[in-house]
Amino acid sequence: MPKIIANKNVELWTESFGSSDRECILLIAGAQAPSTFWPDLFCKELARLSYFVIRYDHRDIGYSTHFPAAKSDAVKHGGDVLAGPYDIFALVDDALAILDGYGVKKVHVVGHSMGGFIAELLTLRHADRVHSATIMSVGPLSMHERYKLPVASQKTGDVLLSNKPAGDFAKDLPGWLNSWQYLNGSLSFDKEMAVKYTESIYERHPGDYAIAYNHIAAVNSAPTIEAEEFKAISVPTLIVHGENDKLQLKAHAEQLTKLIPHARLNIITKAGHVFFNKDVWQDKILRLILSQVT
Repeated sequence: MPKIIANKNVELWTESFGSSDRECILLIAGAQAPSTFWPDLFCKELARLSYFVIRYDHRDIGYSTHFPAAKSDAVKHGGDVLAGPYDIFALVDDALAILDGYGVKKVHVVGHSMGGFIAELLTLRHADRVHSATIMSVGPLSMHERYKLPVASQKTGDVLLSNKPAGDFAKDLPGWLNSWQYLNGSLSFDKEMAVKYTESIYERHPGDYAIAYNHIAAVNSAPTIEAEEFKAISVPTLIVHGENDKLQLKAHAEQLTKLIPHARLNIITKAGHVFFNKDVWQDKILRLILSQVT
């Protein structure tokens, strides 16, 4: 059921599945990813298994409030990003506003990519609101250089930056599919699933997709989180990563696992940064999340 939640001057489009008297799972998507990153069947299955599930469109994506897009030349591959219209703590506040809007005091948070960084900050700074954390497809927030972790290859940057959507679905689709297939790893690529997801992006807001830079700027605004802070995490934490993730490398997830006491790491064989494969969602990701929240 859709519901608009206000956080000051921002309206956030949310959708819930299941009964609100059950334990809540909050699904947080990544940069430039609408709520539909989390497939309908996946959300409905979690609800069928007696959970209250919430997914939502971040600010600047889908049906939520949009801001003027940062200029693409503000971003340097592997370098700094100029200040965006908000920082990462605004995105954390959005998640908290959604919980408050639904009357949820404590949640099982599941975050993918940028959503994984938001899940890290929720767990670090608002542990009283978190039952458990599942962090997918990222490493420790703002600590890659400190640990001398490898970074995505120039080829990955070239592939992603070659996709320059202009708001025309038919013309833009080949570029999206090229990116999705590259990011899917070596799993079987479900083209129909990828097309449907891309359609959902355009149905929600067929506008300027340079707003991805606003999300990138928000992530880059994060302060350095010291190792001691990660070591203070006491909520059960599951880290999920694709074996063939070319954007956030496996070494990042391994480092995060070392930092968080008693964290569990699960590497999904052949998977990449995104998952255009129904079997992975139903047989792997669903099973892993259930193992964390039960």
